[in-house]
Amino acid sequence: LSDTTMSAALSSRGNILVAVGATQHGLEDLNSALQLDPVNAAAAYGRGNARFDQGDMVGALEDYNLALGLQPDLPPLYLARADTFSALGRHAEALADYDRVLLNDPFDAVAMTNRGWSNTVLGNYPQAIADYEAALAIDPGSVLALLDRAWTHALMGNPQLGLSDADAALALAPGRPAALSTRAQILAVLGRTDEALAGFEAAIGMGGGDLVRAYQRRLAARGYNPGPVDGGYGGRTKEALIACIAEACN
Repeated sequence: LSDTTMSAALSSRGNILVAVGATQHGLEDLNSALQLDPVNAAAAYGRGNARFDQGDMVGALEDYNLALGLQPDLPPLYLARADTFSALGRHAEALADYDRVLLNDPFDAVAMTNRGWSNTVLGNYPQAIADYEAALAIDPGSVLALLDRAWTHALMGNPQLGLSDADAALALAPGRPAALSTRAQILAVLGRTDEALAGFEAAIGMGGGDLVRAYQRRLAARGYNPGPVDGGYGGRTKEALIACIAEACN
């Protein structure tokens, strides 16, 4: 078999492994595929997905750029790169890619919602709300669009509207920690501190140590002292969360 043929076979197997969650094994195949054929766009795309799944956003971006240089007419690549820009906090660049995706498919509710979030982060609140409303017109059951619109309403000074959206999201996904957390954040903005703490603790009960670690990192970044990032809830972490809620921090 030629290097190109072997690369294509490894790329196919690697992409399947990544899709079923065997990310590290898939990454090994995709690395081998690119060693055999450095211009294998499918392998570069797949390795980008694997790196994204592993939290290596810089590596993912490198691979998506490589793949787009090889195959610039593939809309899913622009969506993948947009999501990576967003994860890296590069929201202006994310917007440009989301715009391109939506120009190709104006009914992509996921891209519409994600563009809305980039607009929220950039302070483009009216544009963000328009994106969420368009996404919900396409997919009325989009929990993420409801949650993102909920928090954007709160940022715009309309927390009661935000609470209505958070309630709707929670009704659709009662077991989703993000729905409980977003609702709790809005309750904190409304000054309903006891309910906010109960909401965060309910989210912790579902999300476990991984969610606690995320809270601990966020609390530390905002100047509170949650103690070590160890996934344990109580003690300094609970004290920091209570202080954050009292000040309606994000």
